[in-house]
Amino acid sequence: RSIVKKYEENIINEKITLPKTPKGCLPTHHIYPIRTINRKGLAQYLYSNQIEYGIHYPLCIEEMGMYKHLYKPNNTSIKYSKEMISIPIHPFMKEQEVNYVIECLNKY
Repeated sequence: RSIVKKYEENIINEKITLPKTPKGCLPTHHIYPIRTINRKGLAQYLYSNQIEYGIHYPLCIEEMGMYKHLYKPNNTSIKYSKEMISIPIHPFMKEQEVNYVIECLNKY
């Protein structure tokens, strides 16, 4: 939770949208998905700065062939699935690693 708090308080970049944590909620993030319009560009930038990332939801369920007949397209979820990229978050991250991720994202 301390990493989430640090990300929420210190990542300041208009090209990046952070997930919102509702007041009174104690999240347990196993991934930390941020959004950006140019996901490919951000992925290349993170890679060039030796920051691992993940694309955990490349397609919405309604875009998958086996489920298309079950769901109407949801434009918001389709849009988000093309913008989301997960940044490092795990309990063994050192403070300097967290700060490095923040610094790089703020420079992007």
